[in-house]
Amino acid sequence: MTPKSQPKCAHPSCQCDARPDNKYCSTFCEGEAENPDIICGCGHTECTDNLVEEPFALA
Repeated sequence: MTPKSQPKCAHPSCQCDARPDNKYCSTFCEGEAENPDIICGCGHTECTDNLVEEPFALA
């Protein structure tokens, strides 16, 4: 029997798995649920790995 996959956090821009028995990964995402951002600020590795470290150069 294969384990059930963990559902994704319900915050639209978050890439994390939700906590057990909750639809969000953190209180940050739960509080920001109605304010979808382009980049999630929960601070978990799944989201911080997607951040761009170098600012975009203006042409």
